[in-house]
Amino acid sequence: MTRLLKLVVGLVLTALALYWSHPSQILESARAAEWRWLLAAVALMLVDRTLMAMRWIDLLVALAPGSRPPLGVVLRVFFTSSFVSNFIPASARICIAPTSCRATTCILASPRHRF
Repeated sequence: MTRLLKLVVGLVLTALALYWSHPSQILESARAAEWRWLLAAVALMLVDRTLMAMRWIDLLVALAPGSRPPLGVVLRVFFTSSFVSNFIPASARICIAPTSCRATTCILASPRHRF
């Protein structure tokens, strides 16, 4: 029951923050933004996440010798975790994180070291 309450409180607070942030003004500012700079920022973020994923692949290989997770799987985990940490309130993360972790197939504790 407390998880549900935390989730509802987090969603209500998020809705209020979005309502109070004047979405029309945000959209107006986005239309006036310089798109070349936004594209450069997105490209740098993609490079950053790819390098971080490659670092984690090296660490995972050290934990499970003879296996190597695909870059795409590790990137998906990085993008999901980035979204969750930036856009979902902490109270909702408590409810979402355990279910999203179970959905992955990166099981290092298994004898087969599946990725």
